Amino acid sequence: MDNPEAATSSSRWQRVRIVLYFLCACGILYALVPREQRFFYEYQRGKVWTYAPLIAPYDFPLRKPAQELRREYRNIEQKLRPIFVEDTTVATHVLEELLGQIKSRYATYNDSLLALNNQRTRRIYDSLSLFHGNFTLRLTELVHYLYRVGIIDTKEVLRSTQTGEFSILRSRIAYETSLSDVYSPRTAAAYLSQEVDKLNNSEEEQLFLSSFNFSKILEPNLLFDSLLTVQLKEEALSNLAKYQGVVKRGERIVSTGDQITDEVFQKIDSLRQEMDGRQRHGLSLFASELGYLLLLLAAFSVLYFFLYENYPQVLLRQRETLFLLLLCTLMLGVGFLVVRFAPRFLYLVPLILVPFLVRTFYDARLSLVTHLLVVVTLAFFAPDSYTFTMLHGVAGIVSVLGIKNMTRRGHLFHQVLLVLLSYVTLYCVITFLQDEMFTVSNLQVLFLFAGNALLTLASYQFSYPLERTFGFVSNVTLLELCDTNQLLLRELSSRAPGTFQHSMQVANLAEAAALATGANSLLIRTGALYHDIGKMLNPEYFVENQSEGMTPHAKLTELQSAEVIIKHVADGVMLAHKYRLPKQIIDFIRTHHGTTRTEYFYRTYCNNHPDMDASIEARFTYPGPRPFSRETALLMMADSIEAASRTLKVITEDTLTALVNKIVEHQQNALQFDDSDLTLRDIAIAKRVFIAKLKNFYHSRIEYPDEVKENKKNS
Repeated sequence: MDNPEAATSSSRWQRVRIVLYFLCACGILYALVPREQRFFYEYQRGKVWTYAPLIAPYDFPLRKPAQELRREYRNIEQKLRPIFVEDTTVATHVLEELLGQIKSRYATYNDSLLALNNQRTRRIYDSLSLFHGNFTLRLTELVHYLYRVGIIDTKEVLRSTQTGEFSILRSRIAYETSLSDVYSPRTAAAYLSQEVDKLNNSEEEQLFLSSFNFSKILEPNLLFDSLLTVQLKEEALSNLAKYQGVVKRGERIVSTGDQITDEVFQKIDSLRQEMDGRQRHGLSLFASELGYLLLLLAAFSVLYFFLYENYPQVLLRQRETLFLLLLCTLMLGVGFLVVRFAPRFLYLVPLILVPFLVRTFYDARLSLVTHLLVVVTLAFFAPDSYTFTMLHGVAGIVSVLGIKNMTRRGHLFHQVLLVLLSYVTLYCVITFLQDEMFTVSNLQVLFLFAGNALLTLASYQFSYPLERTFGFVSNVTLLELCDTNQLLLRELSSRAPGTFQHSMQVANLAEAAALATGANSLLIRTGALYHDIGKMLNPEYFVENQSEGMTPHAKLTELQSAEVIIKHVADGVMLAHKYRLPKQIIDFIRTHHGTTRTEYFYRTYCNNHPDMDASIEARFTYPGPRPFSRETALLMMADSIEAASRTLKVITEDTLTALVNKIVEHQQNALQFDDSDLTLRDIAIAKRVFIAKLKNFYHSRIEYPDEVKENKKNS
């Protein structure tokens, strides 16, 4: 026998170890807590202040309203003109190129005149020589004048300002001007051509000038300086006064029950912005650190006592406790880091992964409580705690309600899409109820929700490694195991076909009872398919695999036969480990006979040995354990009832009812259900289901009449 003191000591040490795990989780999160001071009140313009009177804790600047600041920013942007810098080298370059072209063309023209060598050409030559000197001097004066006024690219101006007004920087002095005060290359060329025409040129001189296109030669000397323009704009915006006064320490900002007017709202909002990110010192620092620690201890104490009262088996299983703690610690830790370094990306953290994963392996209540614990704890540090709690709370409820029967790949996508829709819908509702219009920041939040959904889809793929690591079993895994093409089930059907058919019938019976009583129908069906796999090592010793009149038990004693029959449980566990079946399925193999006896061989032995020793009964008894869940208890009933129903010679509703009641009553009297959470109501429902299903199994069929043979035709 086990030592009771040793068992008590082991149980006590296990509880201490679990408590240490919880304390370690608190310690890790305490190190990650965002320690910047923050404003813990929720307030809206036009609403009533429901908290205690708010007194200014220190002097702080009263900020201008955001709308007023935006208006002043727009005014500065409108008044600030783009800066164009004068390039003094352009005039010299253009004039050199222009005079060079004139000189080249003049020389070419004169050479052609001299080649003709007549009186008319000599007269034209003399006239052009005089014109060339006057034209060059006048052209130089006109070019210098144009570049003193300034030549600018009109398109460049219109791209930088809609008014056509800008500033010209000359000798580090900015002169305000507009497009009408300067020339463009086209207008400058037109002016130059117009002035040149006033020189009273002869026909030959006009012909000489017609070969010039001034618009292709003239270049802008006023160039847009984007860097200087941006710099001046930033300086102007930075010099803009963002404050409109000071709130003195001790000044009452708002009293309980007061309406939050625009003026009061601005004071509260200024205090919030001043407090956010402010570091604490002295006694305030000690109090805040103590508050952080107590908050985390309270949150994890709630989780511990909730598990202790409602899920004590979780606390008894170290790996399951670690799974919940690691999941909560990971989500809270990531949330704390995001709040600390990038709070505007907080909605990108896939907190909805908590109920998704917990609901995959547990029930809805535990998944929802775990999720709300994470959300409420993180809400103490999140900006706009009310909106944060509402969004994640509702999304958690939606996920818990929808993930129950997630057995196909498309279910996850549909569920994540539904959660995303709940996020977006509720966020829009809250935004509109707060009398706010959608801005760029609101659209950014919607994109964060979409990113959250994608991260949830990606992260959920780690559920299988978690399942294998922590010993869980999901619906998807159970569906895979239910496939009769599984290697182990194929071997069972091949080596012990009678046992395989028996397992299929038991699975149908147990599944129906589970659906009626609210148990896990998929788990019990899978367990039923594998509960007798140990029989395939010695299939001929079990009646469902024997031919009529042939039994190997005739050559064995009652004790030997009982030993072979009982051994199929241990063989089944051995095969389950070999084929790496989940622990939850192995539990069905271990418990489907509980601690009952092999009644046939025990009673035969008693009849043949009336003076037997009482201790011999243990050799006819299964090692157990007894069923410890609703599913394993229902399987025990279904297994015994299905096997016994095959022995009935007359099958009617009365005989089936008597059989079911007799077997269940015998198991109850043997205390086989005492370790399970099966209620008397569940047992009554299960019996009715078993009777109904057995009637369907053994229903009679209509006997078809013999085929009438055709009479031979008369010859």
